[in-house]
Amino acid sequence: MYEKYYEYRKKKEHGIYGGIRFIEDMLEIRKREEHNHNSRRYWGEELEHIYSFVGWIIIAHNIWFKRRNELCNDDYAEMQELVLDDGKDYRIKFDEFPTFFFFCLVDVLEPTKNTILFSKVKITLQNRRISISTNDKAYSKAIMGLNEWLVPVKKQQEEFIIEF
Repeated sequence: MYEKYYEYRKKKEHGIYGGIRFIEDMLEIRKREEHNHNSRRYWGEELEHIYSFVGWIIIAHNIWFKRRNELCNDDYAEMQELVLDDGKDYRIKFDEFPTFFFFCLVDVLEPTKNTILFSKVKITLQNRRISISTNDKAYSKAIMGLNEWLVPVKKQQEEFIIEF
């Protein structure tokens, strides 16, 4: 899928390229350092699985879904896995992909990406519930955007509630 998406983006998707480079570079470094007796780090072969997993998350979080009603012409024709049905269609489920789910969630909730200087943000995590209060409109919009592709978000007065 990532190859089709990368071509669709006309090879201008830095995150996919970065994920691929991460995997390739880390595998090369591991092989080179594995027999370096001066290294104080561990470079065992089983690390290759971890490098591939991390690279996959980097790649996958840079691939965007589209809703069926947003499709123009046939831009996603060969990538139906990325087309979400109208309504609540969440493909990245916490119970199936916990690390990837959290990576996507934190990527949106990390305040410095969507807030202005001196915005107030309070994030509270309790069990499988995140409560967020903020006075920043752009950040509020980003949080509510999670409803479209990742997880339901409820707004209760001045607080956003995410339960997963």
